[in-house]
Amino acid sequence: MKKILWLSRHNPLPAQVLELQRLFGDVNITIDDKPLASAEDVVQRMEGYDEVVIVAPLSIISKVIEYGVKPLFADMQRIDKVEDKDRDTEVGGRCYRFIGFKRIVGMKIELENL
Repeated sequence: MKKILWLSRHNPLPAQVLELQRLFGDVNITIDDKPLASAEDVVQRMEGYDEVVIVAPLSIISKVIEYGVKPLFADMQRIDKVEDKDRDTEVGGRCYRFIGFKRIVGMKIELENL
């Protein structure tokens, strides 16, 4: 059984749980909605888990990757309204549909002057 740590203020959607089961087989998901202090905090919380799904600032995710962790990212598409409660969610007045999971293997931010 794969042990998955879910680091987000939002619980997983039913479609997200099903997708994790499809990807990894039998899974045990632990939801941790406490605020993240740092990348070190994430790495400590991950102890004993096989995978981590993370919703965090890019600065924390970037540092987590530097520690050798390759977290999972829930790919969400902006939609007009919630139509499928298993796949769609509303956050802060905006609606999103779950598309699938991706593994974050690196980050690159490019900036330009204004």
